[in-house]
Amino acid sequence: MPILPRVVAYPESAQVLRRQVVASVLLSTRWAVLAILPYQLVKHFGAPDFYSIVATMATPAMMLLSVFWGGLYRRTATRRYVWVYWLVGVLPIAGIALSYSPTAALGWLLVGSVASAGMVPMSGDIMRACYPPGVRGRVMSVLMFASIIANGLAAYGIGKWLDFDSQAFRLYLPLAVVIQLGGVALLASIGRLPLFLEREQSLVADESKTSLLRRFARMWSVLAEDRDFRRFEVFFMLYGAGWMICWALLPLLVYHRLNLEYDDFNESTQVAFQATMLVAILIAGRLVDRLGPVRLAALAFGWLALYPIALMLAGGVWSLTFATVIYAMGMASVNVIWTLGPIMLARRAGDASRYLSVHGSMVGVRAIIFQPLGWLLYSTTGSFVVPLALATVLLVLGCVGMWALDRNIRARR
Repeated sequence: MPILPRVVAYPESAQVLRRQVVASVLLSTRWAVLAILPYQLVKHFGAPDFYSIVATMATPAMMLLSVFWGGLYRRTATRRYVWVYWLVGVLPIAGIALSYSPTAALGWLLVGSVASAGMVPMSGDIMRACYPPGVRGRVMSVLMFASIIANGLAAYGIGKWLDFDSQAFRLYLPLAVVIQLGGVALLASIGRLPLFLEREQSLVADESKTSLLRRFARMWSVLAEDRDFRRFEVFFMLYGAGWMICWALLPLLVYHRLNLEYDDFNESTQVAFQATMLVAILIAGRLVDRLGPVRLAALAFGWLALYPIALMLAGGVWSLTFATVIYAMGMASVNVIWTLGPIMLARRAGDASRYLSVHGSMVGVRAIIFQPLGWLLYSTTGSFVVPLALATVLLVLGCVGMWALDRNIRARR
């Protein structure tokens, strides 16, 4: 990968990035195989709509455990930590392949989702320890670019395979678990590199004696201590609330209004999303280095306010694809900001995993509140317009608030 040394400038960082790129590709299979599951529950298993809502909630709601995973990470050697993640968060996905009822399939998904936040603190620590600040946006772009290609190809293949054989998930889910095993092994190898070993040396004895409950309290205290970060989280919450409503309603909108086949569903959502992201993520990586995460977040939230409007108007494969393209163009920036925003706002380099853990936990808060709210508004009104209109308003408010925060930060410099 000759391009990687030019991205990071330092040979040691390029060595980390090579391993991290391959690991990201292998681990991205998790999202490719699980993205279609909420639609499978209603289409293949014949589950009630509420099962789909719970399935879309599973991963983001379990992000509420980010503080737990952050505390565990800060007191555990990296090589041991990644294997705990695989056993808790990856292996249970194979249980879905053995399921013949929607309840069993959903149950295994919920078990595997417990570790949804497991990679958050480690990703932030690798970024902080192994790459200089000026290139982190480009590094994120490279990592996401590789993951997007893998995810898009996998999503396309899965959609075609399911249309040919609706039982195909009994084969590709165990296969995905094995593939992710390779990704975890690569991350463990990064933990042995000299550039990262300073992190292992920082695991002092006092850290291991601190109770997890006390660690949780310390992590959450950052919201009280850092006003900029607190405001960042408030405005990110407004964006996230709108996002959660759209995410929860998408499978139901496709099933009840459009009634698409598996390949049409995947191609107009997952494949279109990944294809657009291939271009948009490279631009986003450079923009975040130039504009900063807060200003770019404001612009992205404003653009994403168009997405729920496009979903309201979707009437077929092509209009849904168009909505997905709008969505992907905004999410390219959000995905880069999601990790880099808390890292750049952290007052001390060693606090990166702490800030990311709190940031990740807030995803769980909004999933638990706003996904059921979106479904409740839809089920009581019988219309997708009401919840999607609310999502639009929330995204606009997030945009306005984040722009004001950026102006405030710049005025103090």
